[in-house]
Amino acid sequence: MKLKKIFIAFVMATLSGFVYADDYSHITFVTSDGLQSIESSNLVMSISGNNLVATNGTTTLTLSLSQLQKMYFSDSEGVYTSLQLTEENQTITEVFTLDGRNIGTFQSLREAVIGLNKGSYILRQGQNTQKIILQ
Repeated sequence: MKLKKIFIAFVMATLSGFVYADDYSHITFVTSDGLQSIESSNLVMSISGNNLVATNGTTTLTLSLSQLQKMYFSDSEGVYTSLQLTEENQTITEVFTLDGRNIGTFQSLREAVIGLNKGSYILRQGQNTQKIILQ
């Protein structure tokens, strides 16, 4: 665990030297539970215990380092949204390709997303629809 903290601190320091968060509108974190995004304006990231804490003054995300898989900046608002892949989200989810082909209907968001390959998809849960990109 200590090595992972050192690695993440190194990556954050390296990114701060090459990438300015103000050049992008969002940063997306990929964890074993799904995707979470935060606006990158005034972004501050720190490590507290076993967690990565990202805050922009209005929103704060606390992510377990053991579940963090990767993070990346994006200038696409609305494409990278927070997907809660917990067992509580048992809403029937339909998955479509961008050209409208139905990939399938799943009993939960978690079940739908876990089996997908990298790419762009449309998810529909009842009246709610969102576009996701899996990288």
